[in-house]
Amino acid sequence: MTISEKSIFLVFYSGYIKAIYYINKKAANNKYQQP
Repeated sequence: MTISEKSIFLVFYSGYIKAIYYINKKAANNKYQQP
């Protein structure tokens, strides 16, 4: 892999992790809010 390919991969990978974390947090919040 070239350096530019590696940096693009890292950007997408970190965005993917943040999206999963955000969705999990949102799902947990919804679970707690419902009676």
